[in-house]
Amino acid sequence: MNTKEWIAELRASLKRDGNAAHAKQMQAYMKSDMPYFGVKLPEARKTFRELAKKIEFANFSAFEKFIRAVYGGAQHREERYAALMMLDVK
Repeated sequence: MNTKEWIAELRASLKRDGNAAHAKQMQAYMKSDMPYFGVKLPEARKTFRELAKKIEFANFSAFEKFIRAVYGGAQHREERYAALMMLDVK
């Protein structure tokens, strides 16, 4: 799986598991301009761990490029959380 496919699967999973009411509450609580999908952290962590198993990196440079792509291209806050969790998982 490449980075674009991984991000697409991440977004699809978060969108599927999201809750619009939670999303608004989370965004307001965090005082964030960035929208949320509304996935609570325990459920999001489970998704991130499952997705982490689907990607491998040839070297640290490839891993760093991946993290920067996920974090920098995030459209929702949970996508940034996914990038940060990958630092711990991989």
